[in-house]
Amino acid sequence: MLRTEQRIVAKLVPAGQAAITPHNKATFWRPYVAEALDLSGLFQPEFRVTRSTAVATAGRCFAQHVGLALYNDGLSVLDVERAPLGLDAETAGSFGFNLYSGHYGDLYTAAQMRQLLQDSHDLTPRPIRLHPKHDRKLG
Repeated sequence: MLRTEQRIVAKLVPAGQAAITPHNKATFWRPYVAEALDLSGLFQPEFRVTRSTAVATAGRCFAQHVGLALYNDGLSVLDVERAPLGLDAETAGSFGFNLYSGHYGDLYTAAQMRQLLQDSHDLTPRPIRLHPKHDRKLG
């Protein structure tokens, strides 16, 4: 902690007392914010997701964690491109399996997701464009 932060904490928290205590609900998100606010009506979903709804994940690291959390919560998370039989979990993970619903790697934008979905339904492959980068052949 920086000295400035230490001085601020020292002013806010009496000596010998932890900054976060189970007795002080103001130090926790759920009781102090989430349960204190009435968020009903803030968002109305267009459809209901149930345990039998097929869910797919795509993106980067966050999508991996969301997909795993949904799976652990009992939702039906699609995995349409599984690792080859006999490949152990660690090796499969190192080759990008079991991360997303398909073996397509990281997606950074909604435009990439749209292009991926369009390409998956199009029978004509998109031409590959290679972009030279400095002294390397591929970038």
